[in-house]
Amino acid sequence: GQPRKRHRRGDPHCPGGGRHPRYRTKGAKLDDYHQTPDREAHSVLVDKEGICESYASACELMCRLSGVECILVHGKGGTPAEPHAWNMVRLGGRWRHVDVTFDDPLPDSSEEIIRDYFMLTDSQIRNDHEWDSRYPRTN
Repeated sequence: GQPRKRHRRGDPHCPGGGRHPRYRTKGAKLDDYHQTPDREAHSVLVDKEGICESYASACELMCRLSGVECILVHGKGGTPAEPHAWNMVRLGGRWRHVDVTFDDPLPDSSEEIIRDYFMLTDSQIRNDHEWDSRYPRTN
């Protein structure tokens, strides 16, 4: 089915939702010296803070370690559309979109599992994501 629209301006996961104009996780902190959150997998996995690119980098790392082909996608997401990063994975010869940032529950919940943005086709994720033609098409 189509993903339900949960993210809106004002959510910490959405563009412009926090003090910083990029996606940020709930409780993510800006580095006092650099004034930008870490975009690497380490930030989310170890420091438990980061932005959409941190989430997508962690997903890419876990997929690679599991033998799953995965790429990082840079485009736009949310409504209104602003810079965002997510992943595409290839399983069984088919490419699909996975946005682990948008599937992170708000507020944080260890019991809630959301899969609204898991293994979506181009047409399913196009409702609130934009990307250019350099990325594979879902089939």
